[in-house]
Amino acid sequence: MSSSFSAVDDAADERPLTTLRLALWFGLLTGLGEVALLAARKYLLHRLVLVSKEAVWMAPLADVILFLLAGILLIALRVVLPRRLWPPTVLVFAALASFTLLLMYQPLYRPAAAVLALGIGTFAFRMARRWRGAFAAVTVRSFPLMIIAVRRSLNSMSAIS
Repeated sequence: MSSSFSAVDDAADERPLTTLRLALWFGLLTGLGEVALLAARKYLLHRLVLVSKEAVWMAPLADVILFLLAGILLIALRVVLPRRLWPPTVLVFAALASFTLLLMYQPLYRPAAAVLALGIGTFAFRMARRWRGAFAAVTVRSFPLMIIAVRRSLNSMSAIS
């Protein structure tokens, strides 16, 4: 009984709309992570940050576009490849998000960042698979909150100008 249940859940996780929804979620999460890292670098570490204040909305938008392109590529790969070779959606997006954020740390060697990102992606995939219901609930509930965070930061940025 449990094996058929997991097969149904796996098939539901690999639908194209689910892939694009996860691409949007991971893209927004990564963009907000980039903005948070830039803010920490500027306000907590007192470092000079050479980006404009428009990065508050441009980073999440650029990451959403990047992740949507990755999602479309992932969907296209699933059309071509046999089912047993399909890359897991959460693993791909979590590794891409980790790699994007790790690249902001300059002293880290890029191949080392890639290997570390694959490890983080694998861990995220295992956790999302283990707590499938909780992961789905977090993605659904946090998506509007992330949109609100970007809009509020955009509004506060326009109030400063």
